[in-house]
Amino acid sequence: MTHSPDPETLKKAAAGGDPRAVYNLGVWYLGEPGRVADAEAARGCFERAAGSGFAPAQSALGYLYLRGQDQQQDVEDAEADYARARHWFRQAAEGGFAEAQYRLGELCATGLGGEIQAPAARQYFEQAAAAGHPAAGCQLAYCLDHGIGGERDTAAATRAWLEMSEGPPAQLALAWRCETGRGTAKDPVRALAWYLKAAGTGHPVADAAVEHLASELNTRARSAAEKMAQGELEVEVTNDDPGPRPLVTRTLSWAPRAFVVRGFLDPMECAHLISAAMPHLRPSKVLQRGSGEIVSDEGRTSGEMSFMNPLRDVVVHHIEERLSSLAMLPLAHGEPLVMLHYAPGDEYQTHVDYFDPSIPGRQKGLEAGGQRLMTILTYLNQPTAGGETVFPEVDLTVPPRAGTALMFFNTLPNGEIDRLSRHAGAPVRSGEKWLATRWFRELPVDQRPPPKEPQTAAPGGYSASFRI
Repeated sequence: MTHSPDPETLKKAAAGGDPRAVYNLGVWYLGEPGRVADAEAARGCFERAAGSGFAPAQSALGYLYLRGQDQQQDVEDAEADYARARHWFRQAAEGGFAEAQYRLGELCATGLGGEIQAPAARQYFEQAAAAGHPAAGCQLAYCLDHGIGGERDTAAATRAWLEMSEGPPAQLALAWRCETGRGTAKDPVRALAWYLKAAGTGHPVADAAVEHLASELNTRARSAAEKMAQGELEVEVTNDDPGPRPLVTRTLSWAPRAFVVRGFLDPMECAHLISAAMPHLRPSKVLQRGSGEIVSDEGRTSGEMSFMNPLRDVVVHHIEERLSSLAMLPLAHGEPLVMLHYAPGDEYQTHVDYFDPSIPGRQKGLEAGGQRLMTILTYLNQPTAGGETVFPEVDLTVPPRAGTALMFFNTLPNGEIDRLSRHAGAPVRSGEKWLATRWFRELPVDQRPPPKEPQTAAPGGYSASFRI
């Protein structure tokens, strides 16, 4: 167990000018759990240590600017924060600090604080992954698999996933590769073994995958997979590349216009979104009919979070680009990707996604980018029972299937609202449901972060457990 040092002892050590002590004092100012952080004092410490070339302090300072915690400037000046974050991460990255290389890779991949620089992002991920940074390794594998920042290399992607195989996202990626023959030999038994490993961590995507694949194998094959999952699992790396996944689109209804796209996300992408969202879930809210205020409502009992900057990483950015292609609308017209989690009994009662201009409280929604033209829901797992999306006006029910995207229009071709698009998230009767939602507007959407709230614990990797 890590114990918090006495602040007076830290201050005395920092007074001597030791950059390590000054840095650790900055970490202390960021706050232990339950104590409000002093970001300004922390920034002062990090600046002192960073000025002497201490890479962890340079990276920590970059993280404060990345989170918008510069108390000397307007909190809405997000672009300036990102530019400064890039500066300090670059300083630390040049000193070989893996966390800074990873963070700089994310900024280059998503374009925060400058232009999107995919080749540079891939290079930074390679550097951080070589130093053993797990998140960078997963991002590198994803870039290799999807040809982001360079050529597609399925064999190299498989090797990168193997380096990170202690975590559920990599385990699910390897399972899917064995199931489909991507960068390795097609082997459903080995695929089930990898899914079983991931299921042992309690990941919801893995549970559904185990159930699906196990139903296709005989008893002997299932037993072999269970035995294999108990030991060290490997895969044979090959250059086999089945190419992009075929997307199967099916029309559900023309009134309202609704379609499903099978296989839109692979298991690794589903697992990544869930894992990234878990620490940030908050109770879902709605736009109040009369006032337009965002409030809690008993008709919506899910948990949610939004991938606002700077939470967007290369995986989220790439998924958003594909969603925009699917919607045939510019990337800037999409609201931030919203993650929703439904526990047993949770639901979202019948509602609409459009903003009815005849209701005064909806004007605030219209001012933020115009009308919501389209909704795309992407199911990330399959609950044991319940959780369907229901359109009561047309007696249409869509069951949740992992990786499947449900796309429907909230407006008619002439731009008027489509009242037939009323829908509901049926109660989850057993298991849990995860989905990613993106709404597309008629105008570009402002995606700047909201004003900051008081910090009650150290952000990101700079917690007491990372004190050096």
